[in-house]
Amino acid sequence: MRLPFLNREKEIVRLKRMLKSQEAALGVVYGRRRCGKSTLLQHIVRPRDIYYVADQRDTALQIQGLAAEVARKVPGFDQVDYPSWEALWQTLKARVASGTCLVIDEFPYLVQASPELPSLVQRWVDDRDNKIHLILCGSSQRMMQGLVLDESEPLYGRAREIVKIQPLEPAWIQEALDLGPVEAVEAYAVWGGVPRYWELARVFATQEEGVKELVLDRNGVLHEEPSRLLLDDMRSATQAQSLLELIANGCHRLSEIAGRLGKRATDLSRPLAQLISLGYVRRELPFGESLKSTKKSLYKLDDPFLMFWYRYVQKYRSLLARDLVDEVYREMMDTFSHQVGA
Repeated sequence: MRLPFLNREKEIVRLKRMLKSQEAALGVVYGRRRCGKSTLLQHIVRPRDIYYVADQRDTALQIQGLAAEVARKVPGFDQVDYPSWEALWQTLKARVASGTCLVIDEFPYLVQASPELPSLVQRWVDDRDNKIHLILCGSSQRMMQGLVLDESEPLYGRAREIVKIQPLEPAWIQEALDLGPVEAVEAYAVWGGVPRYWELARVFATQEEGVKELVLDRNGVLHEEPSRLLLDDMRSATQAQSLLELIANGCHRLSEIAGRLGKRATDLSRPLAQLISLGYVRRELPFGESLKSTKKSLYKLDDPFLMFWYRYVQKYRSLLARDLVDEVYREMMDTFSHQVGA
């Protein structure tokens, strides 16, 4: 059951304004998986625009796939073999109408197969003869941020619009799931602000059914969700998983986290900073303390779903592996008020 499209008006206005520009422009849309990036793009794509979802195939197959999508607007475009991205782009520039927008979703997959692609995109954006708008979208926040915000990267300073899609605020879940105020808070304590989780939960008659089927059941769609999220941005999720689990279960000071892991506090500064930049952890400071000098920082999970998962799925993995879902749910409910309170 599809959700109504919620609370992305500002993002739509910015991207549509970019598409009205007389000069070709580059837009970048990024954010964690399942927060509605693709749905947003489908709301701004016009009938004449080209929308392509990349995947993890080899470069030659990706070029063929994009050519096939272009052929929906330009008949016969896919009847030619394109030996490179540059060859495809030059033909695209010559045959597609001025003002058309090419939207490439999951752009990081293309970069993994063709590391030279950001430099090629830089040349396309800088080409004065180019009349095609370009929107790049991706779920790898690390890669997408690096492409446009890192001064050493070729696309730095080229984007007309940079849109980071955040999870939705708590008030929207009441409208999305048609809940009363108390039930909305309890639902947000499980699903957080991720629209796709709301969409999955919406088909169940009660929250208990949704939690058991989607999260606690070992075959549930969201049973392994944190691993999928973290692997979008990290080569290995092992250390991040450990940090998130400790923070979710009450270890909030750096010294305490380091002690539990048997590491030096200085060794954890970088991975914690990365989790903060991804929006999974927040650093709290006492009033009046300096970010650089204080040793009184507290680290808290900034995502309700991850907090829920590490408190109740990770903790009871052995029981859930034996399909003891009802038993785990009963134990969960003994402390669920703490989760809701947080």
